[in-house]
Amino acid sequence: MSVTLSKGHMMAIAAVWLLSIMAVLYVSMHTGGNLSSSVGPADAAGTVAHGGSSSSSGGAYVTHEGSDVYDWARKNGAIVNIEPAMVDKGGVMVPGAIATTDIKVGDVILSIPRRMIVTEGVARKSPIGRIFQDGPDWTEEAVFTFFVLWIMSKPQDAGQWEQYGRVLAKTTLDVPVLMSETELEAAVKKHRLPPEQMKNSRNSALATVQRLTNTYAPHIKAVQPEPWFTEDMLSTDKVARAYMLFTSRYWKLDFPNHQGKMNKIAFMAPVADMLNMGRPGTALSSFNINDFDGRGGFRFEAGVAVKQGKEVEFFYGSYCRDDLFTHYGFVTADTPNC
Repeated sequence: MSVTLSKGHMMAIAAVWLLSIMAVLYVSMHTGGNLSSSVGPADAAGTVAHGGSSSSSGGAYVTHEGSDVYDWARKNGAIVNIEPAMVDKGGVMVPGAIATTDIKVGDVILSIPRRMIVTEGVARKSPIGRIFQDGPDWTEEAVFTFFVLWIMSKPQDAGQWEQYGRVLAKTTLDVPVLMSETELEAAVKKHRLPPEQMKNSRNSALATVQRLTNTYAPHIKAVQPEPWFTEDMLSTDKVARAYMLFTSRYWKLDFPNHQGKMNKIAFMAPVADMLNMGRPGTALSSFNINDFDGRGGFRFEAGVAVKQGKEVEFFYGSYCRDDLFTHYGFVTADTPNC
């Protein structure tokens, strides 16, 4: 996808069709890309650069790091056929997810119930919802950014989002907007990125972050009835981190409402945003807004068979080299310059 960070970074949708009341879409991820610290490597050629370069995956071992959010998901009714693991990318161990059972094509990898999905409406109805009620015009990206900032900074106060907030707080982001100019220059050289495009992308993202901070931080300080946000939380660097966590982990998809008309909805789906990038066809995502219990949900179905203990990956979509690095902080060996 060739858009700048300030334009919202919607993931490219590879294919969309309707089957009765279900919208089934191939999508590229904004998630739980860096899905978290679990955003990692693996592409069609099997070689990536994420900080460093690595090659096709080999062994893996289970890790308890991040397992709490998986347990939380299951307790909330999610179907989770993966578990957190460190996976071998050519000798480099990176966080990822492996299958807990043999998965056949078409099997459900993950099914996330609606009550776990974060939408703008969910954020507005959360304990901090008062800050979104008045003041400056609250854009979608602003609502998501400050909701993410709150749950990752004060997970102990985030109620049902505590475990998700703790995962976000531990997420590693090696993206241009969080780099110094010297660090960006080194990354450009290392990954053979187009210098001017990367500089422009970074400047655009910084401008967006500065706008978010200048527009909304003073309002939050003025209206919050209790210290939901501290002075430090509302600093530019903290807002930048929350903004990038949101833009790298969300989907924005077309789906039909109850009248059959297509609407777009932006949302974050915990756990579903913790898969590394893989080859095209590695997973099929479907968004079902009319399931049997009357609540919508989000699920991944396997596009390829995966043996128990092997990594489960997701194809984020077709990116230019600068866009992939801008969003996620890594590039694949065959990602083109555009």
